[in-house]
Order: sequence, then C-alpha cells, then structure tokens
Amino acid sequence: MNGTDDLNWPDNTEPEAVREIVRLAERMMADNLAMALAADQRAVGQGNMMVAVAAALLVAAATLSGVAEHDPLGVRLLVLSAVGFVIAAGISMHAARPVHFFSGGYQPKFLTHCAADADRIDRWVAEDLQSRITHNRRALTDSAGITRWAQRAMIGSIIVPAALYGFMQLPG
Repeated sequence: MNGTDDLNWPDNTEPEAVREIVRLAERMMADNLAMALAADQRAVGQGNMMVAVAAALLVAAATLSGVAEHDPLGVRLLVLSAVGFVIAAGISMHAARPVHFFSGGYQPKFLTHCAADADRIDRWVAEDLQSRITHNRRALTDSAGITRWAQRAMIGSIIVPAALYGFMQLPG
C-alpha cells in the first residue's frame, strides 16, 4: 500500500460494510483485468492490421516499380506510407507491452501483520485494493493514450503521402 489512497473510515464503520467494500473492490479489480486484456488484444490486432497494410503497400510499390513507365514519386510515396504504417504498428504494439498490473487476491504472508483482528484485515485489504485500482486505472489510461497515438500515426501515413503526391502534381 502506498499511503496515497488511504480511505477515510468513519469511526462508526460497521465490519459488514467494510466486507462489502472489499467485495466490490475485488469485483472492480477483476473488471479492470478484463479491460486490460481487451485493450491489449485491441492494440495487438490493430498493430497486426497495420503491418499487413504496410506489406500490401510495399508489394504495390514493388509491382509498380517493375512496370516500364512507372511514376517514381508514386512508388516512393507508397514506400513512405508503408514506413508510416510500420511505425504506427510499433506504437500500437508498445501499448500492449507488459506492465505491472495488479490482480485480485493476496498471498497469506502479506496479511499476517494484521492477522489478530479480522476487521483490521478487511480495512487493510480495502485500502490496499484502492491503491491497486488507482495503479491499474493509470496503466489503462496510459495504454489508451498510446493506442490513440498509433491511430494518429496510421492516419498520417495515409494523409501525408497523399497530400505530397497531390502537391507534387500541381502545375508549375
């Protein structure tokens, strides 16, 4: 427990209320873990899709460069777009990187310091769960932010080469 999430217990808190708080906190921990797994799967799937698009763009560039009368600028911009998609995929995969994420439950050795009093155990567990939930929510928020940057990079990998090609085709 890091001390920053200590709960302010009213003096008249009933032991049953503390147990209910612990039960609800454990449920939130399980839900956070499910959200984290879903976010990781989304980031990995998105990264895989971006790599597939990059491969398709490189195949298109190679095919076009083999044509006798090809547009060298178009081929270069296809390669640039493919590089952008690979960078976006790397950012997306970074969102799914292993992070320190708490799950529910405890090893008994971490509860022995308050084993003489069941109410004290419940209060300590509730406070520790709040600390874990805060940590996990921060990790989920950070991962979502990284995923958004991957999506921005992917969009840029489409828009920038298309804009460059259009700009280079202007007369004059």
